[in-house]
Amino acid sequence: MRQYNFNSKITWVAASLFFPEHFGGYCGKFSDDKFETTCLAYPELEKSRLKTELFVIYARNDCRG
Repeated sequence: MRQYNFNSKITWVAASLFFPEHFGGYCGKFSDDKFETTCLAYPELEKSRLKTELFVIYARNDCRG
């Protein structure tokens, strides 16, 4: 099992993709840099599926903070 360093900057970058208060901004301009950094740090993620799901979440008004 892989060990993660939850104090790392990459963890915060990855987490920021899931902060509801950022969803409105990401809907208009997706953060490719943050997404690519996250996928490099966590290669077990299904990149295309995650991106699709994030786009759906960002577009929903009821998911915004």
